Amino acid sequence: NNTVKNTQNEKNIVNIMLASTHKNEENEILSNIKGFLKENNNIKLIIAPRHPERSEEISSLCKSFNLSSTLESKKNLEEKNVIIIDSFGILTKYFALSDIVILGGSFVPSGGHNPIEPALNKCVILTGPKIFNWEEIFNEMIKSNACIKVETYEELKNKLKVLMKDKNKIEFMKTNAYNFSQKQFINTTYLDEAINNHMNIN
Repeated sequence: NNTVKNTQNEKNIVNIMLASTHKNEENEILSNIKGFLKENNNIKLIIAPRHPERSEEISSLCKSFNLSSTLESKKNLEEKNVIIIDSFGILTKYFALSDIVILGGSFVPSGGHNPIEPALNKCVILTGPKIFNWEEIFNEMIKSNACIKVETYEELKNKLKVLMKDKNKIEFMKTNAYNFSQKQFINTTYLDEAINNHMNIN
């Protein structure tokens, strides 16, 4: 998987994934970064909504922003700037292909999503502020420079701009995220706590 990433890096393609996004997050993120995407035509955007049945809705949204998109199931991925994941069970494959992952459910009051899987796949991780389901683990990651937390969609755009101008920063954050994920296998306390909180087990 990292071989695929490295090949893409040689072509200067940067894959940015919006993972487990919720309703309204795609609209807000795309409206904020559409100009940035047009300025950086080496970016491939992957959108994996939390509910894949929303993929047609997201396809229409991309059209409204003049972004060429395709559904992952159609397999004509090379030709389009945006790939929309419309199937279950293939997130890991796309984490493995991604350089930067923006975790959804964190700009709306859903509590965020588990950052360990993209960390295991050596991705730069960005999250919004509403991460109460995974707060312990995110706080540890932030302390370890293993993820970036932003407060607003505007700040998200600005952080992406900074990353795109600094390939060393991308590699630094990827390595930190991966190292953090390895540490979690040794000490899973934070993960266990987060899962228990998520399931409301006392």
